[in-house]
Amino acid sequence: MSYLGIDIGQSGCKGQVYNNEGKLIASSKKNYCYELASGSVELNPQKIWKNLQSLVLDIVSQTKNDPVKMICFSFLGSAIMALDDRNEPLTNFIIIGNNDICDYFNSKINYFKSFKSLYLINGIPLKAGYPLSKAIWLYSKSSFKNKIKRFMMVEDFILLKLGIAPELDYSLASLTGLFDINKKEWSEEASEIFNLDLSYFSKPGRTGSLVGVLPDSICSELSLKKGVKILLGGFDQYMSALGSGAIMNNSSSNSMGSADCITNIFNKISKLDYFEKFNYQIGTYLIDDLYATLCYVNSGGSLLEYYKSNFYTKEAGLEKDFYFNLESGIKNIRNKIFVLPHFIGSGTPWLDDYSRGMIVGLKINDTREDIFVSILESICFELKINLDIIEKNLGNIKELMVLGGGAKSDLWLKIRSNIFQIPVKRVRNKEGGCLAGALFSMVEDKQFKNIYDAVHDSVEIEKIFYPEKELEDYYIEKYNIYKKIYVKNKDILNEISKTNY
Repeated sequence: MSYLGIDIGQSGCKGQVYNNEGKLIASSKKNYCYELASGSVELNPQKIWKNLQSLVLDIVSQTKNDPVKMICFSFLGSAIMALDDRNEPLTNFIIIGNNDICDYFNSKINYFKSFKSLYLINGIPLKAGYPLSKAIWLYSKSSFKNKIKRFMMVEDFILLKLGIAPELDYSLASLTGLFDINKKEWSEEASEIFNLDLSYFSKPGRTGSLVGVLPDSICSELSLKKGVKILLGGFDQYMSALGSGAIMNNSSSNSMGSADCITNIFNKISKLDYFEKFNYQIGTYLIDDLYATLCYVNSGGSLLEYYKSNFYTKEAGLEKDFYFNLESGIKNIRNKIFVLPHFIGSGTPWLDDYSRGMIVGLKINDTREDIFVSILESICFELKINLDIIEKNLGNIKELMVLGGGAKSDLWLKIRSNIFQIPVKRVRNKEGGCLAGALFSMVEDKQFKNIYDAVHDSVEIEKIFYPEKELEDYYIEKYNIYKKIYVKNKDILNEISKTNY
């Protein structure tokens, strides 16, 4: 028998299957695209479900001699949708809200801020990027508000489609703003403050716990053997972190995907006012008694796709080794170009949905390769701002585990190590969310004593990148300039975003 871990993200779903000896025996990937609707970034729930079905069928075709016994998922965390009394979707999953959603939420912030205890309960900064703002707008201002009977994130929706009673694990529940991260239960106080009925949300549960057995009809539809068990999954960034080896206090993991995210793990909630000041969400981690905070850039790998689409022909962009060939031709990484990677708004610590991207410092002899290098640098600079803030509370970050599609780039990891001034360790399995799902399944099936042993025995380091002394002064100087760009241009970027033409 085998164990399937599935990662459902913003741009596609991936699956990996491991046998009871921990060997990878099958994998599959299905891509889909988000949609832009009235200024919001959205995902069609039926598109997710159809691609998931296709993924599982592909996996099953590869594992006929070692059938899947258990499945555990990893899910994107920012998306939420409304459903009616028949559990039919009234909306797509909203990933990033439009100006109407942001404006309405921002108009309520002073009222929310009057409740001083709120952040101590839910660990959520009062910014519009979280599922909370979208739920409040849908519940209060949408044309179909009277039809809404449920809110679901991707996790509980997929369980619903699989014929299992919907649940929401602690890590994803803690993103809603309605979850008490200390008691690990829905918060009546937060419900009253936000005027959201808790009965509209699914039962919370522990990551890795058994939530049900697939109905025979679903097993038949997906060509699975009868009796496949489903475990409660987790927030994709946290699952990726666990799949990279981040299971201890003061460990950090960097998932380099469509968004570029660093998860920082700790075992004691302290100085919460400090985290709140800089807009960091505190969430319950996947392992008992551990917590996590996340810093991120919204446009990570997605910004590279934008670059490829707009600076190269379609034919060139379709080449299998496009990025490898591009990086191989770069001889000099020094330039005076700066990119502000806010092409779909900022991430932390600003959480400014009205910010926009910039490319500045161009000269007539600069090349598109120079711009490419500057994009790689900019995302690292943005994350460096976050790490500087977080280290003042959690202590020095001594190393960074990295995984995800972007981690395949030696050039990017060298830049990352030079800017962060710490060793950067590339994990061999870049799909940490899938691995984490499989490991939770193997623990449930007694193949490992606990998740600590499972991670220790299964995570391998492929290559380590160290800071280069000869580039230290160059990046210090460039970073000091970069830190000023957003601060000095925030007002004009916001004005551009809010202008209607």
